[in-house]
Amino acid sequence: MKINHDTGMAVGILAFCAFAYWQISQLPTGYGDGAIGPSFFPFVMATVITLLALALLGRGIVFSRNVVPVPRLAKSIFAHLLLFLLMLTAYALFYEKLGFFVGSAAVMLLGMLLLGERRPLFVVALPCLVIAVAWLGFAKLMKVALPAFSLF
Repeated sequence: MKINHDTGMAVGILAFCAFAYWQISQLPTGYGDGAIGPSFFPFVMATVITLLALALLGRGIVFSRNVVPVPRLAKSIFAHLLLFLLMLTAYALFYEKLGFFVGSAAVMLLGMLLLGERRPLFVVALPCLVIAVAWLGFAKLMKVALPAFSLF
């Protein structure tokens, strides 16, 4: 198998997800019959990220183009993973101030650009679609209050 940017990023993200699953397993489960506990949403998010990383891995294997020497690739992947993790940490820290829409749109846009997506339609439409579906699921279906943008 040829190693390219997609496969390297996917392996790094999958390692992060494995760590996340281990941390999530330490959280308490539901408090009653069928109750959703604090581990539910992190588990759902880690599962979605895992599925997307597997898709990225598949894409990297099927379209093994742009193969670069491993030492240069390792530096590139490490830098991108570090930036991606810093971006997610900033998102978690400033989520309530930025609000659901602004914070999520910024993270998705920057994440897509960081992962190499350059097609304007995808960079604009995909975040809008994902955020709309997430908002409908959380705010309307599950009645979860999502934070609004706030400068103060």
